[in-house]
Amino acid sequence: MDEEEKAILEEKLIECYRIKGITFNDETLYKEKMINGRKEKVFKESIDMPILENLYQILRRYRKDKNI
Repeated sequence: MDEEEKAILEEKLIECYRIKGITFNDETLYKEKMINGRKEKVFKESIDMPILENLYQILRRYRKDKNI
C-alpha cells in the first residue's frame, strides 16, 4: 500500500466513524441512557459502532465516484 492509498484509507475510516456520530472527541463514544430514572452516560453498544461493511460501502462509493 503506497502513501496515497494509506491517506485515502485514513480519510474513509474517519468518515465511517463520523457517520456513526463518533469524532476525535471522547464524549462521542458515549450515549445518554435512562438508568433508575436518571440520565447517565454509557459507552456506545456494538450496534452504534461502525463495522467493516460500513467502510466497504464508503470505499465502494469512492471507487464509483472516481471511476476506479
